[in-house]
Amino acid sequence: MLSGLRTRQAEVQKRVDATAKNGQELAGLQTNWEGLRDKYHQMLSHVRDAETVVGLEKGLATMRFDLVEGASLPSKTLSPNRALLGIGALLLSLAVGFGLGFALDASDSAVRDPEQLRDLTTSTPVLAVIPKIDLPKGGYVQTQGPKAEA
Repeated sequence: MLSGLRTRQAEVQKRVDATAKNGQELAGLQTNWEGLRDKYHQMLSHVRDAETVVGLEKGLATMRFDLVEGASLPSKTLSPNRALLGIGALLLSLAVGFGLGFALDASDSAVRDPEQLRDLTTSTPVLAVIPKIDLPKGGYVQTQGPKAEA
């Protein structure tokens, strides 16, 4: 009886060892299965993305165009037209210069001759006018001495 129990115990021990070994193999298989399942889901996602792209391509087929002729290099520049800009700048500067000159002349309130003074003051008579002396070319006015004081 004791030898029968010992053989039975040895068989059970072999089965327990085999169970642990089978458990390890099962864990390895489970890990492989999970990896394959993740890859399968990734592939399904790629297939869905590809189907979506194909659907978009079919829907946008009417908007597609083909290049008939490539772009060519221009023979001359279109802008800036330097000659036209130069002429425009010259005309603008002349207009501004003349306009500024006329504006300054129009805003000048200086009295230059007796007629202007008579127009400004109609009730007061002009008593004296300092004459303008034209000097000959190359001459000068003496500022000191008896002739200058006279």
